[in-house]
Amino acid sequence: MSSLLPVLAPRLPGCPPAVDDRTYTKEHTEEEWESMRNVIRKLYIQENRKLNETMAILQARYGFAAT
Repeated sequence: MSSLLPVLAPRLPGCPPAVDDRTYTKEHTEEEWESMRNVIRKLYIQENRKLNETMAILQARYGFAAT
């Protein structure tokens, strides 16, 4: 059975990766977090939602990527 993965050449020391695989997230300002405080409190504390669910709702409804 042959592998379907490509053969990769080793990277020489000091050479940067060909592709930067880091993901960049926008860091929110204190004012942006403050503007979402009541929404976060409602979802997480009053509605007793899980953190990952709260974060998903913030992203979907408000375009706010909580990190």
